[in-house]
Amino acid sequence: VCLATNFTSYSPLVNIIHRTLMSSIDMEGIRELCAILPNLAFIFPNVTKPVGQSSRLSPIGEIGARRNRLDYLFHVLVKSLCSTVRLVFALDDMQWADLLSITVVATFFGTVDQTSIGSNLGITGGNGGILLLGSYRDNEVDNDGFLMNQMKYLSLSMQVTFVSIGELSKESTNKMLSSMLCLPTRLTSSLATIVHQKTCGNAMFIKEFL
Repeated sequence: VCLATNFTSYSPLVNIIHRTLMSSIDMEGIRELCAILPNLAFIFPNVTKPVGQSSRLSPIGEIGARRNRLDYLFHVLVKSLCSTVRLVFALDDMQWADLLSITVVATFFGTVDQTSIGSNLGITGGNGGILLLGSYRDNEVDNDGFLMNQMKYLSLSMQVTFVSIGELSKESTNKMLSSMLCLPTRLTSSLATIVHQKTCGNAMFIKEFL
């Protein structure tokens, strides 16, 4: 949420966020969100921390309740954003994520389906949406593991598309080298053969190799 640099150009979105959050969350919730996302203070300039409020963490017995509240606050914030604009979340190397992280992500996006984004907030006519991009190494993920199981859970409430990206062929490697070196493919063919052998066609390895 980066609204500090050009506040006026985002005024329609800012107004929607302000109206939605004020009607869905109490003032204490607004303060909590501003504490987590300082740029929100530009939308709520009059919201200040109460005098005498401690910044210490909640006691152990309140951690669960506090987490549920923060989950709710984040839900409302994201829904107010994606009711008007298109949000993109990118999660890389998901094969290394633990069960808790994957469960939180799947649960959150599983409840933010496209049909409820605006209707649940009383917003109509918006052109917003939400897109989650996740990448993982399929050779490090089991088909019946928790990551794939959560992907199946997500598919119940939103469209899930899997795109498999394999290694580049020798011809594709040659085209890549030709483009990077600004040379015709006939001049990069012999180099492409060596690069392809060294990198096994991995696009990232090719860039690093060069």
